[in-house]
Amino acid sequence: MSPNTPAWCASGVALLRSAGLPSTWLTELAYEPLRDAYDDLATSYLRLSGLRRKVVAAQRAHNGRKTIKLRPLDDDVARLCPDDLAATWNRAVAAHEAGWQRLDQAWDPALRHEDSRLLGHLRDETVRECLLLMSPGAYRGLTAQADGGTLRTSARRVAYRYLQRFCGKAETIGPSGPLNLLRVRQGEPAPQPAPGPHHPGGPVASFVDRCLGEVRYATTGDGSAATRRTLLTFWAAYTLIDALLDEAGPEARAALDHGVRIPGYAGDPAPYVRNVTAQIGSPGAATVRQLVDDVERFATLRQAGRPAELTRLASTFERITGRTAWRGQGEFYADRMILVEEAFDNVLGAHVVDDGSGRLADRLGTALDLLASVAVEHRLHGQRRLRELMRQRGTASLPALDVRDLDLDATPAAEAMPVKFIELVNTAEPVVNLTRSELEAAGLIRADLSAWPLFAAADVMLLGPDRPGASTRLVLSEVHHIWPNLSHPSRELMGDAQLEVAEVARRIRDLVAPARPLVQQVRRTQRGTDTSAAGQDLLCLDEMERGDFTDAVDAGELVVREWANGFVGLSSPAHDRDYWLLPEYDDTGLAVGGLAHCATPALDLFRFSFGTHTPRIVVDGVVLQRRRWDPPLPTIPLLRKGARDWCEVRLWQSRLGLPRFAFFITDVEPKPMWLDFESPVSVANFSHSLRTATHVTLSEMLPRPDQLWLTTQSGVHVSEIRILFTRERHAAPVLGEAVLGAAE
Repeated sequence: MSPNTPAWCASGVALLRSAGLPSTWLTELAYEPLRDAYDDLATSYLRLSGLRRKVVAAQRAHNGRKTIKLRPLDDDVARLCPDDLAATWNRAVAAHEAGWQRLDQAWDPALRHEDSRLLGHLRDETVRECLLLMSPGAYRGLTAQADGGTLRTSARRVAYRYLQRFCGKAETIGPSGPLNLLRVRQGEPAPQPAPGPHHPGGPVASFVDRCLGEVRYATTGDGSAATRRTLLTFWAAYTLIDALLDEAGPEARAALDHGVRIPGYAGDPAPYVRNVTAQIGSPGAATVRQLVDDVERFATLRQAGRPAELTRLASTFERITGRTAWRGQGEFYADRMILVEEAFDNVLGAHVVDDGSGRLADRLGTALDLLASVAVEHRLHGQRRLRELMRQRGTASLPALDVRDLDLDATPAAEAMPVKFIELVNTAEPVVNLTRSELEAAGLIRADLSAWPLFAAADVMLLGPDRPGASTRLVLSEVHHIWPNLSHPSRELMGDAQLEVAEVARRIRDLVAPARPLVQQVRRTQRGTDTSAAGQDLLCLDEMERGDFTDAVDAGELVVREWANGFVGLSSPAHDRDYWLLPEYDDTGLAVGGLAHCATPALDLFRFSFGTHTPRIVVDGVVLQRRRWDPPLPTIPLLRKGARDWCEVRLWQSRLGLPRFAFFITDVEPKPMWLDFESPVSVANFSHSLRTATHVTLSEMLPRPDQLWLTTQSGVHVSEIRILFTRERHAAPVLGEAVLGAAE
């Protein structure tokens, strides 16, 4: 590899994830006259603070001790002030009181302004579709009030909570978070599908990013214009199958039970339900088959017909199964209906004009090496534990199932990393820029990374238009130790050819060779899987499973032993094979336990907190962590009544140096929530969330709303690019030397 070649290689195809609706729906809730009134009030308060110091000094010069409050000076104090200081003070007090009056006068119009905007959005078909599939209770309550033209206080806050999700999150869930392709490799633009049935393709848009270069794309509109597909959820599929087996009786259940297992990596459970209905053939089976067909047809319905049809589908499901058609109903972010809708292809033919993959890999290289170093340290810690266990037992290998059952301490040796970071970070600064040389000097980047099979799926956000000369243009918002191109539902929606599944699978196989890649068995209860079979072997942890795999491997036939290169990993003595276990998320339903120490290093984006304030951390031009605040809850004023409370929150915001736009999470609601300090309803939602919390973290919104780049006919959207990175792997230094040197 030449010195100018990036160590990391970016996939040629990325997933473009976005909020389905424009961010301006949130930013325009703020009422400009209220903001201006507050700005004037804050200015007059600062002026009074300066004058107060002069009045206090004049008092002290004459041994005066009266407390100076924000009101006109009495005669005793005024006589002690030189020149026209007393008159100046009194005029400033009058201006400040007039400012309070302007703020109070602007408060009710501000609430009416927000109500008007929220009511308008609640009448939007896409908003209603999203609400309908997430929470029927919220849908009924909010749409009824919207149609009636008024919003109660609690409904205003609930409407905002859902709207901030639809407009402020890059998700993958129906029209509120459509999924699209972005080609970043030099060559032909990404295949451009036909425009949606109701919206023609828009004109070609262009955005020039300082790292990627020019990005071109066309759109059919916002998430409402995307192609739709509805799928039966996995938990609903299992519930329907159980109902059919109960109807068929014990003998049929005994005969069929073994054959109705839905593979964890199935992209769509519907065919397995249909297979059971065909085998049973009862009247109930025909009803179930019709229900599955109707679920799939739901995607073709327009909004006007959806509420009644969803009610009918839910009623049919409940009649068949005796179970509710909703899981977690009424819980924000937890609702799960019997069907889920995916939306895709509202952004068409998105591509980087020149080869942007190399520039992207080069820019992110230092940040990825830092995270990879942490991951390798973590894996070496687990390797040490496995070696200690083998020495204690006096054996050269351990049964894989025994290792799976072990609760090995997985605390990484990289615990000292925050200490090393503290030595580099000036916590008093708002932004800390770190270079590769500084990180290497601190021992934070390992020299042996080329010996390890390293890959990660990174969520990257472009900062969009910014001040001239700005160098930081990328935000690393998340890192996953899975790869996006081999995942469901993307393979179901877009097809393997567009996602270049074969190429991605080949790269992973080459990366772990001479061992074979092994993915773990999952128990899927939600709508899809993170990774899917694409030529890997399958580690069967529970029962043997067949599917689109090269081979299914029973965990009982595997052992954990030292490989020829010194790594302690999974092996099959019967077939003389070694396996690199590929990491998965924690919600697979079947934990690998201690076998996680035999997996490839799992890159993750760690979070730092240096107390009440943590600066933005930038690594070689990439934002590794946004600026954050962890204030004690008792110090945060709450919006309970009106303008005065809101003003106190704004003053608190100013004292901490918080920007206008932020995200916050609490220990009760860990999903990030959009916060606009200029919007009363947004501040009210923030205050309400704190009432049951014991901790809150706020982080700067980066990109800011004015730095967003993805534009449709409806406006500008929050978006991120999820793309796979693999690191070049070489024979030297030998992996065994790295492991043995750290382990002994």
